[in-house]
Amino acid sequence: MLQQRTELGRWILILFAFAAAIALALWLARITSKLAAVCIGLMIGVGAAGACIGVGVMCSRFLEAAARQPELTNSLQGKVFLLLGLIDASFIIGLGIAMFFAFANPLATPFR
Repeated sequence: MLQQRTELGRWILILFAFAAAIALALWLARITSKLAAVCIGLMIGVGAAGACIGVGVMCSRFLEAAARQPELTNSLQGKVFLLLGLIDASFIIGLGIAMFFAFANPLATPFR
């Protein structure tokens, strides 16, 4: 039962990430060139989907391990929180790079 809820939640987060990426791409299409908007939307959407999948898989494995061996829960919990931070940090770095290309795109202006 828990795995089904985790699986459903993971797919909802992935769909939400792709919807947000499409909305951002449509918004950026009015500001920058169309190709840059598509690339930025893909950058954020794929990064968000990867982070959602990574967090979902890691947390489901943690819950499985905690159910099998409850005495290891305390030692695994710190590692899970550290890895959650690293997974989210990689997405936030990708988001920062995408916003850099959206608002201060060095490739949109010709070289002088």
